[in-house]
This record gives sequence, C-alpha cells and structure tokens, in this order.
Amino acid sequence: MSTTLDQHMCEILDWHFSPETGTPFWLGWAKAAGGGGRLQSARRG
Repeated sequence: MSTTLDQHMCEILDWHFSPETGTPFWLGWAKAAGGGGRLQSARRG
C-alpha cells in the first residue's frame, strides 16, 4: 500500500509542477522556491 501511495504522490507532484500540465500558481511557486520552474519528485528505488 505504501509503495502505491508513494507512486501516486509522485504522479500528482509531477502533474502539478510540469510545464506542460501545471498551473501558473504552482509553476510560479516552484520557481520562487528554487525549483527552476519544476520540482523533481523523489522516487524510491
């Protein structure tokens, strides 16, 4: 269950902070936070 939840969270973060699918609000937030316009989600290996 935890792995599925982690994967789902990564997909949500990728969607919100992707230049192709993110909203101006989240893209602006990422840029201001030092994410360069996109944050990379941490995927467990």
